Amino acid sequence: MKHLIKKLSWSLMLLAGIWIPVTHAEQRIIKVTEKMATTDLQPAKKITKLNNKKLSQFANKTRDEVASQSLYNDFWIYDSWITFLDDFDGDSFYSRFLVEFDVDTIYVEAPVYAVVYLGDADAYEAIHVSDTFWVYGETTGDSYIVDSELVSGFRSFDYDILIEIYDADTDELVAFSDNLDDADLSLVSLESQNYDIYRDTVVVTRASGGSLMAGALAFLAVAAGWRKYNKR
Repeated sequence: MKHLIKKLSWSLMLLAGIWIPVTHAEQRIIKVTEKMATTDLQPAKKITKLNNKKLSQFANKTRDEVASQSLYNDFWIYDSWITFLDDFDGDSFYSRFLVEFDVDTIYVEAPVYAVVYLGDADAYEAIHVSDTFWVYGETTGDSYIVDSELVSGFRSFDYDILIEIYDADTDELVAFSDNLDDADLSLVSLESQNYDIYRDTVVVTRASGGSLMAGALAFLAVAAGWRKYNKR
């Protein structure tokens, strides 16, 4: 119901002549922070380190390309979770959210990094490359959290999320998870902050000035004459 109300309010604003920016013309801006879910893991070893990979190095991917990726079985994403944080206009589309995922491996320990994508109806677009972090066998205490704040450029939509895991030593894709194997990554209702703004719905009625204005003036003239006549 809230989705329908929002769509109707946008239509009314368009009819009233209020300009709404076009998504593809907007600059996409995202603020991201990241951390291990717990720091109680082998304190003598650095848990994370800077990663020199750039977001531009990861091209958009179609759903068919993601489905055809073949991987080894040395790494896998055991589970992932989405936590919703900011929804300023109360329409159930969120501009800030957490993606948490638990990567497991057959090895005692291994350095990896993650790439997080948002997918619309056509393709997945990379929105963040994480720093390098360590995973330890099949422990449940080494999950990683990516805190994303969509600032601008993301229209209100039920996005799918894709998580890819890369070996930090070889830059080889070793694991991924998407909406097909984890329901938590499917149909995630998001929008950027420039859409996540509370607005009162205002209905503006417009009419051409010619005939309407002339009719109003004629009515006022008749009313004034009637009052003058009654005073005699």
